Amino acid sequence: MDFDSKHLYRCIGDGSHMLALLYLALSLLWTRSSRGISGKTQVLFLLTYTLRYMDMWLEWSFISYYNTIVKLYIISMCSLLVYLIYTTNRESYDFDSDNFDLYILIVPVTLLAFLVNYELTFTEFCWTWSIYMEAVALIPQFYMIAVTGYAANSIVVYVLIMGVYRGLHVVYWIMAFYEQPTEMDLISAISGVVETLIAVVGFIIIFSLKLRKCSDYTSRNPSVYTLPHILEQTGKDYKRISPNYPLLQDDRLQAEHEKFVNTDFVGHSYDVTTSGASGYVL
Repeated sequence: MDFDSKHLYRCIGDGSHMLALLYLALSLLWTRSSRGISGKTQVLFLLTYTLRYMDMWLEWSFISYYNTIVKLYIISMCSLLVYLIYTTNRESYDFDSDNFDLYILIVPVTLLAFLVNYELTFTEFCWTWSIYMEAVALIPQFYMIAVTGYAANSIVVYVLIMGVYRGLHVVYWIMAFYEQPTEMDLISAISGVVETLIAVVGFIIIFSLKLRKCSDYTSRNPSVYTLPHILEQTGKDYKRISPNYPLLQDDRLQAEHEKFVNTDFVGHSYDVTTSGASGYVL
């Protein structure tokens, strides 16, 4: 590849994408929890990149070692993420909250790929479909965050890095347009702008939720903390069975709860039944 300034932006963007996937995978492995992560978004990304790189398997096309390595890495990491969410960390995955109807995205994207493309062949359709789908694949994740009111720290970092990835690719397309306007890939450029805007809107939603939670915490008595807050800050997993009471997932967490629930940091005891809307207190 002829390396110049615009390709530098593209390479950094690709590196950001690879870093985002690696970070989320390590987070899933480290915490052993899928809480707050949309499996549907990761399934859409896996479909996206599998179809986009279909030419590797059907036409055995080879552009460069860089291109091939990046493609294989992305498909492998997306597959790993789906596997971790639905198998290794299945018990902590919130099926009920990750309920965005994928047909809302799949049907329009499929129709658009049929109607707006460069060439209506199978591989070209797969490529076009993947470009459109990538632009909206984060929507189930943001929908889940809006429904639950919870944004895992790993998702915040992941979305931020993904936004950087798409933003740098947009810069690449703008520079390519100024150099060779007649060879501009409008499908990729417009879809990239849409995805970047969606990521920005999603990050604003996440930031507003974090800000509201911070305000709620500081408005409380600073010596009283809820167990859900403690578990959230330490990365522990729980499922709520009501707005106020968490259902602990295993004996280890139950033991932690029994140790924490009636004692604060200075040894004072509390009656858990008097905690009211604050839930369990230390």
